Amino acid sequence: MEKKILDALNRQINEEMNSMYIYMAMAADLDEMGWGGMAHWMRKQAQEELMHALKIQGYVKDRQGRVVFKEVKEPQLTWNTPLELFKAALAHEKYITSTIHKLVKLSRDLDDIATEVFLNYFVTEQVEEEDAAHEIVDALEKIGNSAGPLYQVDSWLRKRE
Repeated sequence: MEKKILDALNRQINEEMNSMYIYMAMAADLDEMGWGGMAHWMRKQAQEELMHALKIQGYVKDRQGRVVFKEVKEPQLTWNTPLELFKAALAHEKYITSTIHKLVKLSRDLDDIATEVFLNYFVTEQVEEEDAAHEIVDALEKIGNSAGPLYQVDSWLRKRE
């Protein structure tokens, strides 16, 4: 594996670990706000990000590359409302989509077909990630600060497996 793609994959592992940290911070804040179902959804999201990091780590290993772990940034710790928090999550997913797209472009530039094929999973995954976050933001925007509907959203998000 070329050094450029190896370095980029290691950066992506760090991005996924950073995502996990962000979503754990969001879960903690949602717990503080009293929205246990939303916090549950974020913890599941954090687990998914860890699985993404592990998937990339496994791929690097399979290609005889060395995984290098970098420092993970301290995440934001509080948000004013669930809507503000989920908007931040959606913005973060869009950022991660851009990092995946850059990886795909790099693999194409380097004619690394194996990496491009491997990354197809993440391209599809990001469409789903953005859609899920957008659906929640849309619901929260529609209901505003109405307690009853917020409890319904909280109950809906608690069901995520």
